[in-house]
Amino acid sequence: MKTHRLLFRASALLGLGGLLFQAHGQSTAAGPGTAAAPAAKAQTTVIPGEGALALGKKIFVERCAKCHGEDGTKPVGDGLPLSERKLSDEDLAKMVRGRLKSSPENEQKAVAAYIRCFQKK
Repeated sequence: MKTHRLLFRASALLGLGGLLFQAHGQSTAAGPGTAAAPAAKAQTTVIPGEGALALGKKIFVERCAKCHGEDGTKPVGDGLPLSERKLSDEDLAKMVRGRLKSSPENEQKAVAAYIRCFQKK
């Protein structure tokens, strides 16, 4: 039941990100007589639901698990393990963006969703 609730929350978070991404894309499609919008980075579509969690886990295991453990229970230095940190959605997204700077936005969101799934509430 708890896993189902976490998957639902992660899916909702990713869905919201997709909606915001779509709205941004529509608002930057300048028509005649409008100011040109700044060029946006090429991004791929956010993968919804469990597909995003699978992608997030894959990337996390490949790039983060060496230090944090596959389920985020390994502390780094004197800090708390990821599974025990109380991070807001904004702080979590900022942390992931900082560590995965060269990764596409959908991969960053997928990793954040995966981390959110194993964090203790």
